[in-house]
Formats: sequence, structure tokens, C-alpha cells
Amino acid sequence: MSGLVVDAVSVEYVRRGASITALDEVSLTVAEGEIVALVGESGSGKSTLARAVAGLVETAAGTILFDGVAIPTRGRKPVAMVFQDPLGSLDPRLTVAAAITEILRVHRLRPRAGERARTAELLELVGLPPEVAGVRPRYLSGGQQQRVAIARALASEPRILLLDEALSALDASVRAQMLRLIMELRSRLGIGALFIGHDLALVRQLADRVAVLQLGRLVEVSSAEEFFLSPQHPYSRELLAAVPVLRRT
Repeated sequence: MSGLVVDAVSVEYVRRGASITALDEVSLTVAEGEIVALVGESGSGKSTLARAVAGLVETAAGTILFDGVAIPTRGRKPVAMVFQDPLGSLDPRLTVAAAITEILRVHRLRPRAGERARTAELLELVGLPPEVAGVRPRYLSGGQQQRVAIARALASEPRILLLDEALSALDASVRAQMLRLIMELRSRLGIGALFIGHDLALVRQLADRVAVLQLGRLVEVSSAEEFFLSPQHPYSRELLAAVPVLRRT
């Protein structure tokens, strides 16, 4: 299969001499242009899976492939990660332009003469004005910081974005704007995404398929429509039942 293939991946952490299984033989696919939402309670292994795909944590077993080839642990990758805290993921010493240019230079994606134009193109792609290029991230709003983080991820020209709670720290109106941005990026670039989030309302609007993790094990994978209309696993039903509902009194 083309796209991202996670096959029987396990991840273990060692704490105080004891081994803790964070992921237990998880298998999942994300096709190019597809958005797969990964849901589950805190500690279920969602972020660990994204980090394993990005090569940020070591796997104990299994394989992670893109278009049938193992994703390299170093260098340019077909995936790029966007974290929950954009300010924490950006170097506070660098301007927005420098943060993006750094990726272009490391991966030799543009000649020096073309870096400024490419930076402006990426900022426009994520809905930021050109003057943001000379600003340091701490002077931007939370939504603008996350747009910069997405622009920086896009600089390496990935085919799948790993969105690790990338919208959860934003207020409702900004989340709606970022939701539209992700949909626009898929439409314009054909890029896919593994979307990790707790907000099932966002998942319902965004995802093509939903994968459910419970204590490191994948318990259900279905289309978004099937998941919200007729979840098959008891844990999936518990997640949906926990969503607050406003009722008239």
C-alpha cells in the first residue's frame, strides 16, 4: 500500500528498572490525502505512536514504512510533526523566517537566492502576512505561532503531517480557523494527516477514519461516519458517551 503503514509496532519505556509497554503491536495505515484521527484517553499511547512514526522514540518491534520503504531515522522524511505547544517547538532566538530557512538549508531544498521567496510562499500558504517573517515567535498569538509551526513542518515538503494535539491549546474560534487551514492544505497539496486529539467534535468534522487506542492497543478502526453512528468497541462507546451534550431544560 502507498502512504504510511505502521505494522505491529510496539514501544516500551523503562522506568526505575521496570519495562512499561506504551504501544502493543499497533497496526495502522494513512494514505496520502487521507486524514486519520487517533483518539483515546490520556496515556493511551497516541503521542507515542506519532513520535515513533517521526523517529523520536525507538520501537521495540514492528515496522514503519512509507510507500513500502522504511522511514529514515535521520535526514528528510515523508512525515513532519506539529506539536501541541508551538512556542515550545520553535527556537525563541530565531525569527519566523530564520526558523523556516533553517529547514530549507538543512535539507537543501532551495538555493540561497530562493529562500526568501519560498518562506513568503509558506507563510501565505498558512494564512500569515509577509511581515511576520521578521518577528520572533513569542510576539505572536497562539494561533499565529501554530501557523508558523505548520509552515515550518511544510518546509520539508512532507506527504503526511503528524498533528499531535496541535489544536487543543487554542480557543474555539482559532480552532475553527485552524481546522479550515488543515482542510485547505489537504485540498491544495494533497497532503494527509494523522490527527491526534481529544475533541471529538473536531474529529467528526475533520477525519476520514478514526482509530481508537486503549492502553497502548488499537481496539477499533472505522470510517468516521461508522464510528460516530455505530461504534463497535465498548471503549469507543464510552468515549462518545463522555462527550458533554447541551440540553434544553
